[in-house]
Amino acid sequence: MPVLIIAGLPRSLAERAKAVWRDFRSEYRLPADWELDSVDTHKKSPTTLPAADVLRVCQRVFESTKSHIVVIGVRARESDNQRQSEQYILPFFRFRWFDNKFLHMIYESDPALVTVLSEIIQEEACWCQEVKPRNCHHPLLLPKDIFSSQRECQGLWKACEAYGDINNIDGAVKSIELFKRTHDDKEHSWIDSKKRFFDPNGALHGKAPNQYQWKYSFRLPDGFHYDISHESQQAFRMTDADGKEHTVLQGGHLNLDPHGRVR
Repeated sequence: MPVLIIAGLPRSLAERAKAVWRDFRSEYRLPADWELDSVDTHKKSPTTLPAADVLRVCQRVFESTKSHIVVIGVRARESDNQRQSEQYILPFFRFRWFDNKFLHMIYESDPALVTVLSEIIQEEACWCQEVKPRNCHHPLLLPKDIFSSQRECQGLWKACEAYGDINNIDGAVKSIELFKRTHDDKEHSWIDSKKRFFDPNGALHGKAPNQYQWKYSFRLPDGFHYDISHESQQAFRMTDADGKEHTVLQGGHLNLDPHGRVR
């Protein structure tokens, strides 16, 4: 069962939003399989999702058994911590901002809020069906800052993170298809512009910390990683997500997870 998690509302407003959801979902014909949940802020008024609350959001998601998770961050106004909150959540879960122009609907318990949430659900259900990774052979799982994409494919991740217009999904699907045509090596799954293989078929081993078990709301199998090697078996260097440089000897390979961390 998929779930929307609204994060950044005071408890009173979060409960008001969920009450509107319960009272009007049948009238507005919301899909029966979707749920609405919240991670409340300790602040007294809506605020752009504070970084301090992000860990609580992630913990709620880690404990969830839902089939698909969408985190909606409340954005009361533009603020410096907006980007920071995105960086904490976006690499792991489907994430979007709830624009402040809709906050008055929550204050007033306006049934129109259900219309807004219905449009979000329609878009997210389509995103889940067409864009979300379903297995470990999906290009979105590749570490975008380490996999060297051809120029025409570098917009893949941005296209797939877009929201606010259901028509964006068509563009995301086209980006995925172009990426596959360009970088799918068939035998080794992926090859980047530096002639490095990113093979997802190696033996599973180890277990990542909680947040690194997820990418784009897809739960990664325990121990999943890429075996990185060079097409010509030559030695090469690679810098991981933590900024550490690694030298891979001739004929060797490096274990890297989907977030660019060495295993």
